[in-house]
Amino acid sequence: MREATVVNTNKAFYRVCARDYDKGREGFYRMERRRIDRELLQFYRGSGSPGTALDVGCGTGLFALAAARAGATTMHCLDIEAEFLHTTAARLATEHPSSEVVEHEIDFGTLVRDRAEICKEVDLVVLGAVVQYIPDCEEVLRSFIKAAPRARFYISSTRWPNLGCRWLENGMIVADYSLHRFFRRAKKRKDLPDSKISLSVDPLALEQMFQACGMRTCLRRYTSFHTSLFNNAHRLLMPLLPGLGTYFTLAATPAYEAGSQWWISP
Repeated sequence: MREATVVNTNKAFYRVCARDYDKGREGFYRMERRRIDRELLQFYRGSGSPGTALDVGCGTGLFALAAARAGATTMHCLDIEAEFLHTTAARLATEHPSSEVVEHEIDFGTLVRDRAEICKEVDLVVLGAVVQYIPDCEEVLRSFIKAAPRARFYISSTRWPNLGCRWLENGMIVADYSLHRFFRRAKKRKDLPDSKISLSVDPLALEQMFQACGMRTCLRRYTSFHTSLFNNAHRLLMPLLPGLGTYFTLAATPAYEAGSQWWISP
């Protein structure tokens, strides 16, 4: 019942806002693309590239396109909203026409439970801004690991709970967005209705779960701003203020790849 409530509530939310989801976020997405591309390139440095990727909660394709740029040739795009699937598939067809795209209008738990044959094909699982919407997320991920023992995991754009320097972070966010709007003459960001269910996520517990499954992990905090000025300032401040960083990236790779060199760095 809990799973159905979360999925159905969020599906209704995204059905309303899917068409205009990216409006007013151009500067933010430009910076996010740079960060995600850099992290995925580091993730696969010296060890080939993902052949088959699964983008869980693909949205408008930010992470799917990054996986394609990192070398994924087959992209399984999963979302509970059909409009997002069509948008992502269209963007992949335009920017990476040689990629094979498979759409799945389904939630992650159902995919893992009912379509194990897809899980076995996957080399890279991308969960961007989505783990907070997956009921029983750790249990679902453990089941996926069993079904896809060679898969790597890249989890990002999920809020770090109990932010230690919230006052400083919030001030930087406001100043950054004002600077972006002034120089880019950007339209004010379109606020979305707050009517979806978000579940609590403990990044440290999530990391421990992957380690208990015999995987190597890397966990770091970050914040993406609209401007390079604040991104660079934030990067300099983080070593001095460990509580800084609104979001987290967690990368995990199978233990048998222990000889490969990889690290997700700021």
